Amino acid sequence: MPTWLNGALLRNGPGMFKIGDTSYRHWFDGMAYIQRYHFVNGKMFYSARYLESDDYNENMRAQRIICTSFGTKTFPDPCKSIFFRMASYFLPNDTLDNCNVAFVTASDGVYALTESPLLIRIDVDTLERQERLDIRDYMNISLHSYSAHFHSDSDGNLYNIGSAFGRTSKYVLAVTKHPRFVKDGAHLRGMKTAELLAEIPASKLWSPSYYHSFGITENYFILFESPLRLNLKKMIFRIENPGNLDALLLEHMRTGTFRSNPNFEPYLHRMIIPLDVRSDSKPGDNLLESCDFAGECKAILKDDGSIHCTNRRLCEICSNRVPTLLLRFEHVVKVDVKDGTYKVWNKDSELQICAEPILVNKPGYTVEDEGVLIVPVVTIPNAHTPYVVILDAQTMDQLCRFLIPQPRIPLGFHSHFVPKLQDSVDEAVENSN
Repeated sequence: MPTWLNGALLRNGPGMFKIGDTSYRHWFDGMAYIQRYHFVNGKMFYSARYLESDDYNENMRAQRIICTSFGTKTFPDPCKSIFFRMASYFLPNDTLDNCNVAFVTASDGVYALTESPLLIRIDVDTLERQERLDIRDYMNISLHSYSAHFHSDSDGNLYNIGSAFGRTSKYVLAVTKHPRFVKDGAHLRGMKTAELLAEIPASKLWSPSYYHSFGITENYFILFESPLRLNLKKMIFRIENPGNLDALLLEHMRTGTFRSNPNFEPYLHRMIIPLDVRSDSKPGDNLLESCDFAGECKAILKDDGSIHCTNRRLCEICSNRVPTLLLRFEHVVKVDVKDGTYKVWNKDSELQICAEPILVNKPGYTVEDEGVLIVPVVTIPNAHTPYVVILDAQTMDQLCRFLIPQPRIPLGFHSHFVPKLQDSVDEAVENSN
């Protein structure tokens, strides 16, 4: 392992699906399980624990599922009256804080995230909960969802997008400024400098789009209003035909039903969106005609001023398997988005699953892929030992691997690298214990 690799890879995702005699139905519902892969002086140390969110603590206290979740009907808490349970649907504090999706570093803190306005700060060394934060307290707005995928700029400011649902549904753009850019902000930590940037009405007020993330450039936010929309009127009552929402029910993943749905075939495409449209452009013009890297991508100007984009499939290898709960993520693929060439690292067996790889650049790097990829590999129960491989990001060659002495660890969702924690192996061993 390169001696310069020093820090911790954090992984977040659902890890507990059964509490007492009750079980979660959907993959997204499981209690957050945080994994820590700590690299120091050529060694790796593994530790993990459940995130002690309010949801987790309430469920553990009741020894059954009593907190709201994405795809599982809540079992009511017998200690709360029917009037309290009815009121909880309208109380802002009754919001999901099972932060099982991702992480973000904000100034001196690391926060676990989900797609709600609630965030939980954690201790990176011990993975213990430090504080629960409601982003709405700092922006003074109504907010029902908040993306788990922040963007940052070169100054360390963070940007995110959320949604406020209702008769006038809107998208909310926010910035969390680095404390050094806030007047008298030296005492502020983490996300406490969050403030509202702008509000944008949804194009269909009663059917705002669902988004998992967004784009950002030096001057623009880019929100893709996808055709996957939330029908608020139906949600108030019930969803008769959940469609793709139920594809990740655990029963479908375990039986392989998920695999038979062609809508979930993975792909890797490229689309180019022109930001500057010349004033002399006419309907029917390809706005990418003079773009020397457009390839097969097109952007046709329409009569109503809209632009119809045609994408380009970058890599066939990324769509030759459909994932199931035997989740056959066969390999890690590095694709050149200009010429479509690719390099591949293959795992050892079909009974192994490649989790999300993370690029860590070498200090002082001069090209974008100078560094390593950290790739956790998890396994089907009773098959193989989980492990982590370190790949040369330029060649995709394996540099080393570390075995994790656990029979099985959860796949999880997203990874986050936090540079340099301890300076010695002794300190790392102490914290891993």
